[in-house]
Amino acid sequence: MNERAPFPDHQWSTLPPNRPTSVRGPSRRPASVLVPLLVVAALWLLGHTTLAIIVAVIALAVTVASRVSSRLRAGVDRILGFLGYWAGRFLTFVLLGIVQVILEPCLQC
Repeated sequence: MNERAPFPDHQWSTLPPNRPTSVRGPSRRPASVLVPLLVVAALWLLGHTTLAIIVAVIALAVTVASRVSSRLRAGVDRILGFLGYWAGRFLTFVLLGIVQVILEPCLQC
């Protein structure tokens, strides 16, 4: 970098300083732990104990593995992003279909 440039230390910037992206605190994403717990609790209360145990084991394995390996965490994030994208597309289709069914009789009046 040119040392004669004005403001070489960037103190004029209003942006916060960059934090390392590899550092994640344990409470960074509490939903990644709370959502599986809620699903397991709901399955357990509905009487599906075997399915609740299977979901708990899978959630525990994915959570522990993603805490240990940043590469696996990136893969899990990519898969969840993909699933979230397609779930959003599906829900958009369904919800807009419901809106159309509701509004169609009103528009023909």
